[in-house]
Amino acid sequence: MFGGIRRRMSPGAVLGTIAVIFAMTGGAYAAGAIKITSIKQIKPSVVKQLKGKEGARGATGAAGAAGPAGAAGAAGKEGAKGAEGPKGETGKEGAPGPKGEKGQPWVPDNTLPSGAEETGVWGMSKLPGTLGVGQLQVPISFTIQLVSPLPGPVENPITKELESHVHVIEEGETGAAGKGCGGGTGEAPTAEPGNLCVYVTSENEAPASAFLVADPATGEPGAGSTGAILTSSGSPTLPAGAFAHGVWAVRAE
Repeated sequence: MFGGIRRRMSPGAVLGTIAVIFAMTGGAYAAGAIKITSIKQIKPSVVKQLKGKEGARGATGAAGAAGPAGAAGAAGKEGAKGAEGPKGETGKEGAPGPKGEKGQPWVPDNTLPSGAEETGVWGMSKLPGTLGVGQLQVPISFTIQLVSPLPGPVENPITKELESHVHVIEEGETGAAGKGCGGGTGEAPTAEPGNLCVYVTSENEAPASAFLVADPATGEPGAGSTGAILTSSGSPTLPAGAFAHGVWAVRAE
């Protein structure tokens, strides 16, 4: 029988058959004797052939519970000041505001504020050919009135001395410090708080020592809240051409 087979099979076919039988028996032996425990035991080319295709992406799972809040981080340092930006455009004019209350023409309550001072000029003269007794009068009007009148000579309750709040400073003299007109002159008139100082800058036949300052409302020595009357009565009859000029200063208490 084998002889018939040998006569029919070529030498190449015989060798191929033997190789298949050997491979089958050798593979079985290897399977029984060799155990693969690592992918490193397989040739890379074989591993590449064994790798399957990537499957389709699975559905997104449900969101997990929120974790606990982390601790607050340290405060950051203040950054450097940036460069000044360009000037913006002028904004639109706003709507007019409500009408304010009626103001006062001078100062609050139309009275000289405490410590404030005002000054003015005065003059009197007797024209040639005029008749009458030796007396000249001229008003001193305060542009801004005082809160209250200034008294004439009154007794100081402590020193028992007579004190006045109106004073006449003769030509060329300077007001004594602490006497109502401290440091004042005809060129730079001034008054201490609560005083009226009348300065004579020039005179002829009308001596300042005979000048009287009176409240126009009462006629008593002193000054009213709106001014005073200055009177010169130095002699029974003043000659024609007698005159006196000067300035005044009053300071609110």
